Amino acid sequence: MRAGHERSKFLQGEGAVKQLRSRADILVVASFLPAQGTHGGAAQMYNFWRNIAQFYKLGRLHLACTSAPGENRRELVSRLDFFDTVTVENHSEGPSLGVDGIPQRFNRFESKRLAQAISKICDSKTLSLVSFEMAMSLMYLPYTRNGVPKLAFLHEALPQRFMAAAKKDYIRRRSEYRAGMDMAMQVRAFECSALAKCDYVNCFSESDKSFYSKLLERSDIGVVPLVVDPKRIRQSARGVEAEPLVVSFSGAFTHSPNVDAMDFFLSRVWPLVRERCPGARFRIFGNGVSEALRERWGTADAVTIVGHVKNLYAAVASSRVVVVPVVSGSGVRTKLLEALAIGRPVVATRLGADGVDVGHGRGAWISSNPSGLAEGICRLLREDELWQKIVADGKAAVTRHDAQRVATAFLASVGLAREPAVD
Repeated sequence: MRAGHERSKFLQGEGAVKQLRSRADILVVASFLPAQGTHGGAAQMYNFWRNIAQFYKLGRLHLACTSAPGENRRELVSRLDFFDTVTVENHSEGPSLGVDGIPQRFNRFESKRLAQAISKICDSKTLSLVSFEMAMSLMYLPYTRNGVPKLAFLHEALPQRFMAAAKKDYIRRRSEYRAGMDMAMQVRAFECSALAKCDYVNCFSESDKSFYSKLLERSDIGVVPLVVDPKRIRQSARGVEAEPLVVSFSGAFTHSPNVDAMDFFLSRVWPLVRERCPGARFRIFGNGVSEALRERWGTADAVTIVGHVKNLYAAVASSRVVVVPVVSGSGVRTKLLEALAIGRPVVATRLGADGVDVGHGRGAWISSNPSGLAEGICRLLREDELWQKIVADGKAAVTRHDAQRVATAFLASVGLAREPAVD
């Protein structure tokens, strides 16, 4: 909770609202609460705003968000005490807003009640900025007030991901390919229309900036480095030693690029690792591992599917090597930065390392072919000198994602430069 603030909690109707006594001027609109047992996507977005609130006196910081029915809302909202007010409404599981052009894929995140709450907040507050987190939250753009600057915070290039998925489906069934491409085109048209109405557009990586600069024909797309808090991460992993010959991957497996990464790694890379380093063991951490995925991956040699863990940082710290074998999607891989902060070397594809200031042999081992990835894993499992060099370079790279440095640059980019808070 922000220093010096008193807190009271209460629930109203279908929405959960939390109020703190203070002043503020930013509304954050989102479509997810921070998931348990994973530190990607929505969790990182909330971590970003946590650091903004920690380092700067911005006044009042509001959140308007949807969540899935049945989600443990009280527990998830309790993590968001850096917001001054939090309004959460259920996903509608279908069209309800009546806004033209919303992609079918986004319909399940619609909530008429949240749209009404956003309108009420905009009418009753003096806002300096409305920030839309991820593309699907832009469906609430019509419910904000004219004259208030609007920011779109794009965590990944969704049209690219949907097109890549469609191309993969083309190999199996052409009907799925056509449906996938239709969805990609819907998302692309929706983003073009909505983003044209935003004063600011920010991405997390240079490759996403390049994509949106061309798509929108805008030269003012910003890049905000992903924020990590090395001190907090290391505190969570304190006292955990790396186990010899253990390799790991972590992610939310409701996110298709993580599933693609494991399919690629277990079929094409891990068999080479086992040939060259027979004692190697592989662990998979994270939510959303379905029974079908357990059956598909569980037959691989020396693989343990751990699934959800309470302390993901400690689980990652138990590994000698962390892999980020991403082959689809976009954005920045939080898992890579967090592994570097913990002090574990990362073996990644070029796409997996996108958006992080590392290079091959400088903070990470990077290769996009199975043999190169297997070589990096085996060398780091065996060679202490190389392991220590990659770890040291990786920790240096993490400092460039320092929370206060990123927060300062972000606020300046949206015209809200502030002096750091003094406790």
